[in-house]
Amino acid sequence: MTDKLMVLIYLASEFSYPLLDITRLVIGLILLIFMGILFRKFADWIGRELRFAEHFIALIQWIKRKCRKLISSKE
Repeated sequence: MTDKLMVLIYLASEFSYPLLDITRLVIGLILLIFMGILFRKFADWIGRELRFAEHFIALIQWIKRKCRKLISSKE
């Protein structure tokens, strides 16, 4: 009885390490894909913010030009 139990323990320990490695690999790949998706969403958000900032700066420059024209026309 103890021999069979020892054999079962040995087989369980031999097969558990490759399963743990495969499980770690699968979890790592899932996390990598998830982080890639999050990074892409973050990059899209940053891109939208930068485009907004460019339009805002262009608007401020346009207002400056109009103010300069008004000031120069009054002089």
